[in-house]
Amino acid sequence: MDIGTVIKSRRIERGLKLEALAFDASVSASTLSRIERGKLTPSLDTLYRLAEALELPVSTLFLEAEHLAGTRASQQLREVTDAYSDESLQLRQHFHRLDPHHRQLALAVLSAMTRVPPPASREAAD
Repeated sequence: MDIGTVIKSRRIERGLKLEALAFDASVSASTLSRIERGKLTPSLDTLYRLAEALELPVSTLFLEAEHLAGTRASQQLREVTDAYSDESLQLRQHFHRLDPHHRQLALAVLSAMTRVPPPASREAAD
C-alpha cells in the first residue's frame, strides 16, 4: 500500500509545501519526506495527524492507497460503480466534488430525507 503517494498528492493538490504540512501534523519535514517517498511507514497516530492536517478522514487515505495499489477492493468498487444508474453516477460525481464539510451536510440532508415519507404523488391522488 503506497499511502505516502496519496499524502503527497493530496498535499500538492492543496498547494501545501512539505514543510507546512509537516508543521501542521507535528512531524519533521524529513519524516514526512520519507513517508511520501515510501521509505518510512507512518504510525497510525502519524496518519491521523496527517489526515487531520489535510482535512481528510484517515479512511480516505487508505481508500486512495488501495486504489493506487489496484487491490481487490478497488476492483469490487469498479464493479459496483458499473451497476449504478445514470442518476446514481451523477449524484456520486457531485458528491465527490464537495469539500469535506459540505459532504457531511449532504449526508445529513439525505439521511433526513429518507426518514420522511415522500409527498403523495399526483398519480396516487387521481
